[in-house]
Amino acid sequence: MASLFDLNAEIQEFVDLVEAGEIPEEAIKDTLDMMQLTFDARVDGLATYVKILSAEAEDIESEKKALDERIKAKKHKCAGIKQYIFEAMQQAGKRKIETPKNVITVSGCKKSVKIDNELDFLAHYPDYKAEEKPVLPKVDKNAVYKALSEGKELAGASLAGGQTLRIG
Repeated sequence: MASLFDLNAEIQEFVDLVEAGEIPEEAIKDTLDMMQLTFDARVDGLATYVKILSAEAEDIESEKKALDERIKAKKHKCAGIKQYIFEAMQQAGKRKIETPKNVITVSGCKKSVKIDNELDFLAHYPDYKAEEKPVLPKVDKNAVYKALSEGKELAGASLAGGQTLRIG
């Protein structure tokens, strides 16, 4: 099966032969119509394939969201069960349980800090404010587009593209 570029080359070669007078007049229109139909049919087929791929990508994205929700739910359930086991072992006074399948241990770890309301806390204790990370400035691309469209020269900026393929 010839690619679209091959078909374009064939059409150009045929046009060159016509211009050189090597193709009879009566064969020109039928041959060109057939070649164009083949090109259009291939483009149509590829456009249909793009639609299929796009729909599949949307389905996968939807499934990914559903899987993300399932992951979140499973992790939440896991954390709840672990907390339940932890509290039950503490209440029973057990620090370690060994079974053929698991070794469950309550061990010490560094305590974590819990702040109820960070804004209120910082209002009372400003010395504990964390160092802020610098934020990179953002370029207002709409304003730059407008300026470039009006003919203004801006070093390091240019208008690109301007054409796109749409398949409906």
